[in-house]
Amino acid sequence: MIIELAVAAMEELVRMAQMGEPLWSESLDGISSSVLNEDEYMKTFPQGIGPKPAGFNTEASRESAVVIMDHINLVEILMDVVRVLLVLLLGAPNREAFLLLT
Repeated sequence: MIIELAVAAMEELVRMAQMGEPLWSESLDGISSSVLNEDEYMKTFPQGIGPKPAGFNTEASRESAVVIMDHINLVEILMDVVRVLLVLLLGAPNREAFLLLT
């Protein structure tokens, strides 16, 4: 079941990355370039894995940029789990994180 969930999540992520409005809208804070419209997300991806537990929040934003780096170094960084987690966790507020390695 974990593998199926990971594959479904990857496919959802790819679809979300390729979609524009109304799923994504311009940020009002000027920090992120696009923010997720949660109502539109629930219409587009209704399957979910169950109800959201009390106290849990949904947040999503996306940004794009050109990375000036050798492709080998970029792949090495993305394959280094510790470095990826540090990049993600240092740039976000404190939260619990789970990592699935396949």
